[in-house]
Order: sequence, then C-alpha cells, then structure tokens
Amino acid sequence: MNPIAERLIFVDDNKGGLLNISLNQKEFKPRKKVDMVVDAQLEPGDSVASTMSVSVVNKNYFSTGENNQNIKSYLLLDSELKGAIESPASYFVDDQLYTSAEKLDLLMLVHGWRTYLWDDIEKKPIASLDDWNDAGIEISGTVKKLLWNAPLADASVFLDYAFRNFRIGETTSSQAGRFHFRHIYFVDNLRVMINARTKSGTSNAEIILDPLPKKDSIVSAVNLNKSCFDIDLNLDFMRDSYNKLSKELEYDPESGGILLQSIDIVQDKKKSIIRSAGAYAWADKTLTITRNDYSFLTVLDYLRSKVTTLTDYGDVVMIKNKPVTFMVDGLESQYSFREIRTIKMNEIETIDILNPGFRKGYAIGTLGTVDESGLIAIYRKPNPDIMQSEQYVKGRIMPDLKGFPQPKMFYSPEYTLENIEAPKPDYRPTLFWDPDVEFVDGKASIGFFTSDVPSEYFVFLEAITKNGKICYGTTSFTVNKK
Repeated sequence: MNPIAERLIFVDDNKGGLLNISLNQKEFKPRKKVDMVVDAQLEPGDSVASTMSVSVVNKNYFSTGENNQNIKSYLLLDSELKGAIESPASYFVDDQLYTSAEKLDLLMLVHGWRTYLWDDIEKKPIASLDDWNDAGIEISGTVKKLLWNAPLADASVFLDYAFRNFRIGETTSSQAGRFHFRHIYFVDNLRVMINARTKSGTSNAEIILDPLPKKDSIVSAVNLNKSCFDIDLNLDFMRDSYNKLSKELEYDPESGGILLQSIDIVQDKKKSIIRSAGAYAWADKTLTITRNDYSFLTVLDYLRSKVTTLTDYGDVVMIKNKPVTFMVDGLESQYSFREIRTIKMNEIETIDILNPGFRKGYAIGTLGTVDESGLIAIYRKPNPDIMQSEQYVKGRIMPDLKGFPQPKMFYSPEYTLENIEAPKPDYRPTLFWDPDVEFVDGKASIGFFTSDVPSEYFVFLEAITKNGKICYGTTSFTVNKK
C-alpha cells in the first residue's frame, strides 16, 4: 500500500457563535438611538480577553448576501484551504437542501486534498518573517570616517526629534560601522536628527542612512486572480453613493461648490512680494534669497558679498560712503544694527537695495523727494523655511521619516433635540463600526443612531476568547420611514 494523498475532514464543535445580542427594539424611526447589549456565553474560566469588533451595515449593500465571510469562516476555511471559496460563511448555516455538516464535507471533497509526504513539506523553504517579529520601525545605517571611505567603529550614535529637546535613543556602531534603532514608533511624518560622535568625542563622521523597508505587501494580479473571485460592486450601492454625494453638495458651506476631476500640478505659482510704494518707487537691485544663501551667518554678511559698495562699520552701514536706513516688511525699521543681524537668512524672501539719492515713492508729502541716504528693504516670508539648521554639520543628518498612519475615529453622529431636525440628510450605509469594544464582567454595551435611509440593517460581532474560542454573533433590525 502506497498512500500518496489524504483528504481532510471538518470537525465542528457545534457551539454556535457564543455571543448573545439583545436590542432595545427591532424597529426604529430615522435618527433614533439603538441600544445594544452583548452577552458572552462562555465556559467557566474563559473570557474575551481582547477586544470585540462590531459593525452595522445596510443589508442592500451586500452583493452576495450576508453569508459571505466572517471571522469563523476565515480562520477555519479560507486560511487553511487552497483555492478560492465562494461565500465561505454560508457553509456554517443549514439551508433547505443541505445541512452545515453536509456542505462542509462537500467542501473538503473539493478543497481538502493535500500531499501525504511530510518529508517534502519539511524541505520546502519558508519565507523569513524577521521584519514582522516586533512592532515598530527599524532605523539603520552606517557611520564612516569623514573624508575617508572607511567604517567608524565604536561611534556613539544619537537619535533625537528635530527641533525638540527629546531623545528617542542612542546606540554604538559595530566594527563595520553599522548601527540600528529598533522598535521605533511614531505616527504621520516626522523629522528626526541623527548625530554621530567618535570615541574621542569629535564630530568627524559621516552618516549614511539605509532606506526604510516597505511594509506593504506586493501581490501580483495573477496570484490574486487565482485566490479571489471577481468582486461585483452592488449597483444599489453605486447609485446611492452618487445620490448621497449630490445631496451633500447642496449643503456644502462653500456656496457654488462643484466636484472637480483630478488636477495635475505642472508648476508652482511664483509668490508675489507686496512692497512699500510709499517709501520708494523702484529698487536699484533686488536680491532673491535661495537655499544656497542659508550658509551666511547674518544678513549683513550676505549683503557684503552681493553689494560691493556696502561697508559695515558695526554701528553703521554705508553704501558709497552714505549712511543706510533699514526697512523690514515695508515698515521703517526700529531695529538696531545689532538686531538686524539676528534676522536669519531662512526667514527672508527678498532684499531691495536703493543707492543714495533715490527718489521716494507715493507717500503724502514725500512724492519725488530725493533721499541722500541709501535704503535696504528686507521682506520676510510668512512661514520661514526650517533650513537654517539644515546647513551642513559634521556628523549629523536630519531625514524625514514616514511613520504609522494616525488612527481616526469612525464618524457616528449623536442626535439631540437641537439637531434632530437638521435639514442636511444622513445617508450613512454603515451606521456603526468599532474594532475595540471592551467587555466588562462578560457584557458590552453599545449605542448608536440610525440614519435617514429606511432599510434592514445587519449587525456583525466578532471576537476571540482567552482560550482561543472563536466568538461571533449576528442580528438585524429595521429602520422605517418617518
């Protein structure tokens, strides 16, 4: 006898969903509150240690019925059997033709075959899951000697929030100059500062950061077609979504708002600088500040390099041996020369230079008046670039890192006497969703409000107990017209 394959059988414990759901009523009017209590029917010593997921969805938006998928069918069928299974949750429900046990046996007859030779399974390589063993982001790289392509061993590497006095972590580079920061957690995008110091405490080092690994799975279309059925969007859902959007546009706070197609940005519009026409009509020279100019320590250092006739005597600045007046953002400056030096280059948009003998602008009483002194007009940016600290510093980099998405609260309105008659329609297809409902003494209380759409609504609850039992429960209620 030489067995070459085996067929699985499905053994069901016949304990049902283990979650008992009770509603305050079965029929509701629009914008009325639904109170729901969930009771876990568990064995002594067992409990729902984790959280429970709850969703309440319009029945008409299901393309294949309510028995498409649930936590039990996914964990016991989809994740264990090869090939695509249509409406897997329906195999756990008796119908007029077949019982659940008969349907599961027929399913195993098709999808339950597997190889009998366990030695072949042991030889099959298993994909490494090192990146998923622990939560968080890993930041790694190499420290090398400055101006020398050689690793810097035993260097101290510090990871800090940029522009904040807070340290995330510190480590020491290996003999190959490698360093790692593991299990780093932050949300959204964040600018960090990484500093490296040699064993002697100097900053004669260069940091080369590794690219962050992508966590998103990349699955080919061929493999998806083998494992999934084609998804046909429900026509009612598509039609209602369009009508919902059209109705909501009528209540948009921006009057005359319209829905635009996608827009491609081909060029950034140049910013316009509002100059003081009352002080001067035009400038002899206009300097536009770029990022390359951020390396100048002060604005006067920059001006000396651009205006050859400018002389800085410390307490007075002169152009062509004539004193100069400073203007900041169109106003006659009350700054001292010492304070002018504190204006950082990353704060400045443009600088107008007017040589001595310029004619004043259109202010009352000064039209056409000749000013024997010079004028330097500084115009600052509304939002300064944060580039002043990005000028090259030995042993430092300041990368922008992409963190985890910021969790958002599911929209579920609460109607009161003040807003229950609000004219804006409520066409929500999903009345409630919460993946983190907690049990207290074996029970959970949930409350939400119905929408303006009369229909039958399904309630789905899913959880896993401390002993690994799969918990699920379903019920339904109806929302009638007013």
